[in-house]
This record gives sequence, structure tokens and C-alpha cells, in this order.
Amino acid sequence: MNAATDVNVEDILDGVLDDIADLPEFKPLVAGAFKVSMSWDIKEVNSKRAVENAITVLEVIELENPTDTAPNVGDKTSILYFLDNEFGLGNMKKDLAPIRAAIMPEGTNREVIEAAQGIEALIITGNPKPDDKKNPSKWFTNLKQLEVL
Repeated sequence: MNAATDVNVEDILDGVLDDIADLPEFKPLVAGAFKVSMSWDIKEVNSKRAVENAITVLEVIELENPTDTAPNVGDKTSILYFLDNEFGLGNMKKDLAPIRAAIMPEGTNREVIEAAQGIEALIITGNPKPDDKKNPSKWFTNLKQLEVL
């Protein structure tokens, strides 16, 4: 079920476009503190195995720079951890460690990923990081700290 099924279609059609909520945006989070929901998935991206951390903003707690545009509740971003290099593995280890400690201290990485679906967390982000190698105009969420709620 989505939000559109909870409203009267006639009200939508008889209203104006400004009555309809904007689509949630998919962009990196600015530096700050956020309450989020996370869904983890093991997948293949460009013929490489990866783990994806899909993040949905539930609440903006604080922005590091008050002049930054805050994300809206419902905005989404994700972090990919490629399993074929030390940076992907190291960042996945750093980001999964507090989840593992909170929900499954003895579980395998796969079990923790599978158990972490929809988990809520407080995250601290730094300024978004550019993709220096392939597309310097593309930016990524810079997850600094994660605490399971």
C-alpha cells in the first residue's frame, strides 16, 4: 500500500497540482544528523558483487551547516559497498558493526544484512563525497557514524 491509495481519487482530480506531494528525492545527504530507516540488499552492480544500504530519511535532527537545504522526510539515498576492494569492504565493516552489535552479535555478515531490513538508526553524515574516478559531478552520502535505535 502506498500513500496514493489512502486518498480519495476524486479529491486528487478535483484539486490542483500544488495539492499533490512532490516525489521523494534521491540524492546524497548533506552533513548533519538524521533519523533514518535502512534496508540492506546483496546485489550485482556492473558485474560486481555489492551490498547496498538503502536509506530513507525519517527525521532531520540537525544540519551541520544551517544554510544547507534539508532533505524532506521520505527522501532516499543509498550507499554501495563493492565486495571486490578494501574500501568497499572496510566501509561495509564500519557501517554494519553497530548493527551487528545491536541485533545479532554472533551472526554472519549475510545474517546481519538479512536481519537489518527496515532497521531504524541515527546517522551522522559528513559533506557528500564526489566520485573522483568516473563522474566527478556525481556525489555520494558520506556516512560517518551510525547508532541503532
